[in-house]
Amino acid sequence: MFINHRVFNMQASLYSGTGNLLWVVEVSPQTDVRSDSKWVNLSVQLCSDQGDGLMLVTDSAPYQAYFFNPDGSDGIFCGNGVRCVAYHLVQKYDLAQPFSIFIAGQEIRCHVTHDQVEIYLPKTGVKNLGLETVQVFPGTKFSGFRMDMPNPHLVIFAEISRDELLLVGPRIGEHYQDLYGGINVEFVFKNTEDQWQALVYERGAGITEACGSGAMAVLCVLQDQGLIAHGAPLDLKMSGGMLRLQDLGGHLSLRGQVQLQKVVQDAFRS
Repeated sequence: MFINHRVFNMQASLYSGTGNLLWVVEVSPQTDVRSDSKWVNLSVQLCSDQGDGLMLVTDSAPYQAYFFNPDGSDGIFCGNGVRCVAYHLVQKYDLAQPFSIFIAGQEIRCHVTHDQVEIYLPKTGVKNLGLETVQVFPGTKFSGFRMDMPNPHLVIFAEISRDELLLVGPRIGEHYQDLYGGINVEFVFKNTEDQWQALVYERGAGITEACGSGAMAVLCVLQDQGLIAHGAPLDLKMSGGMLRLQDLGGHLSLRGQVQLQKVVQDAFRS
């Protein structure tokens, strides 16, 4: 029996992108990611201990990335995951900056300064699909703005507790099960310090401490609703910390801290 020791001995690195815990694993450019179930299994395996998803990235340029949710489903895109991948590549390969990472058909420009990572998402992948109302329980409805970032989001202006989010997050996701296999939900409100704050329930993951694509969705909706000026920077508070966002015209920028949490050797064995 042939054993691919390069795959079997693969190293997995866990990063925190402003509290969003993402695993990063390097693969060869020839890897057929989508048709091989071992990556689904690896995402489930790694995230069963801790983690909000798995980012695969090719080990040479052009850097192509793929995102799996903790349940193994296709996450499509992850803003904080791309930031973690960018940090990983700079630390390992000392890349000249800025550089690009390709994911979900988008070229994401990246810049790393110490532990701060900023990425630039082309707005060609962003769509505001309008206001929708979801009934989660009899007599309980929420209205929110559905956004493609290009992964799906529902931005709801309402203050909610984490316990309440645990109840309503899955029910909102069920409403979009046939369309997207669930949806990422952001509850947005002004906190006691007069900051915009968001609590997040991610499809395939549950409550997470931050969501980069969700933060960019929030920025777009706040601008579209006239709650912040177009092009003005936004400091968005999430449970894991602050994210700085800005609409630069053709791109949305997302900046925040990335930190290495741990490294696991022999990822498929561990």
